[in-house]
Amino acid sequence: EKQNISIQEATDKIIKWVDELKEKIKTDKTFPLGSLGDFSLDSVGNLIFIPSLDTDISPESYGLESFTFPPSSMHEKEEQSTDVVEEEKKIQPTPKIKKRKSIVLYVLLIIILLPIIGLGIYAALYTNDFIQIKKDISYEITLWLQQKENKYVESKIDTTSSFEVFVEDSYDYTSAVSEIDMNEEVTIEETEEFDEIEIKALPVSEIGNTYIVLGSFKSQENAQVFLMQKQEEHPNIKDLGQGKTSGLWLIGLGPYEETEAQQLLNEKKVKGWIFRK
Repeated sequence: EKQNISIQEATDKIIKWVDELKEKIKTDKTFPLGSLGDFSLDSVGNLIFIPSLDTDISPESYGLESFTFPPSSMHEKEEQSTDVVEEEKKIQPTPKIKKRKSIVLYVLLIIILLPIIGLGIYAALYTNDFIQIKKDISYEITLWLQQKENKYVESKIDTTSSFEVFVEDSYDYTSAVSEIDMNEEVTIEETEEFDEIEIKALPVSEIGNTYIVLGSFKSQENAQVFLMQKQEEHPNIKDLGQGKTSGLWLIGLGPYEETEAQQLLNEKKVKGWIFRK
């Protein structure tokens, strides 16, 4: 029967019929279309129309002779699978690299904290031992720094023959020296072209703690040789011992007051440097 209905009503009826067709195909795998035939699924999964053979009505007149359509269920499955993939992309687990980095950071933190905690526990349980160990470590560090400083000082002080030339006179004096009183004047007869040179032993103060160093040496033997060479020129020369910082053997004059030592260096032209002991 023909009915006068609106386009919207016709559209709604078609949508309803399509939904019924989908449900019918899902459950029964076929959908009868009156005496014309049945909609069914083939082996591939396509929706096809199978005409009825016992009717005089030809399916060609309805355009169903070549009808083939993939079932909507397949589209639904594809849509569902697409949705699942999108959801999986959204809910992706944290990358393994980030997890590994966080694990490594935790391990490093534990490694750093464990010795500190252990040291604190040891200090609390064995306080005296901890204090002694701390002192020993401080001493070792100080000793190591002093050795570094000594090497630096040795690099600054030239102890080679060129240094000895610096502290000695530039002339070769060959002299005959009689017995010398440490505090008396000494006269040296020169065999060179020079006239007699009077050398007075430099006065020594018994109060000061300042010395004039004439030479410094790595070995005590070289220091003693230098001392013997300079005894004629400086009767009151002496071995000042080994420097605490540099570790070098020092040969010089003194002790003096600081101003007195400076005066001897400037006025008497003594070749050396100030040393406070």
